[in-house]
Amino acid sequence: MRKLTRALIAGAVGTGIVLAGTPAYATSATCHLGRWDTSCTSGIVWNNPAGHWVDYHIDFYSGNYAVSWQIVDVDTGATVRSGRQIGGSTSGTVTGLYGRYRLKMQKGLLNGGADGVLENELP
Repeated sequence: MRKLTRALIAGAVGTGIVLAGTPAYATSATCHLGRWDTSCTSGIVWNNPAGHWVDYHIDFYSGNYAVSWQIVDVDTGATVRSGRQIGGSTSGTVTGLYGRYRLKMQKGLLNGGADGVLENELP
């Protein structure tokens, strides 16, 4: 019994070390585009490792002014989804992804703003 307990503890510790060394893929990153800002860029989010997607949610408080947004592949610089919107909100899922991504938003100075999140977590 004692050998079995030691083996289980050693296995658990060994597994813990392996898991601790694995990158955490469940993430989200935000981008805040305030009244005095002209652009913002979120942190990096990896694609969901099981489904190869990222979700985005953006709320616009830009009044009568447009906010442009892009989801960009960090490694290639390719835009995988983009849009331009005045007020309201938008959200969606970009599928078929295999890399790291950022949300970028731009607008004119003093022209409202927006808050966005890019994530790979299931709701």
